[in-house]
Amino acid sequence: MKYQIKRRDAGELRILAIALIANSTELLVAAVRGSTLADADAAIEHAVDLFVNYGESPTRSISRGVEHARNRIAYRNIAMICIINNVETGSPS
Repeated sequence: MKYQIKRRDAGELRILAIALIANSTELLVAAVRGSTLADADAAIEHAVDLFVNYGESPTRSISRGVEHARNRIAYRNIAMICIINNVETGSPS
């Protein structure tokens, strides 16, 4: 016998999926060197947005959320290197 998903169950499954996406994304971002809570929050927001508004699969949403956080961290690191180089050389930015 096939299980029929009722409307209420579908809503509960969606909430569960969002919670799992958020938790998985947060754990993966925490493992990235140099990550902050703001990076994790941005990654979760991005992942949940992809799932809810664009219909991405949970796995793809998590992976793109983590990629988003890695990009934030990389850009921040590049900016810090540029600031350090300008301070050391005395050249204007």
